[in-house]
Amino acid sequence: MAIDFPFSVNEPAAVWTAKPDVEAEEDGSVTPKAEENQLKAALVCPPAPRKLRPAKILAPPRGFFVAPKDLAAVFRASPRKKKRLC
Repeated sequence: MAIDFPFSVNEPAAVWTAKPDVEAEEDGSVTPKAEENQLKAALVCPPAPRKLRPAKILAPPRGFFVAPKDLAAVFRASPRKKKRLC
């Protein structure tokens, strides 16, 4: 069982070339090609990037607070969780 294609598989594909567009020139939007508008090559290469210095690791400030005499008054009991019955 063979499939017939509308083109030959053994022949090279046709090359499509674009025709110059005359209307594009009439629009007036053309890339400037004067030498003054061209990018200039760098005369000297830029220096290599510098190696980053490791950041100084600062210890967090150790704050001290005075605990109240009745420490139990600071905390409150958490509510009991209800048990689920299946």
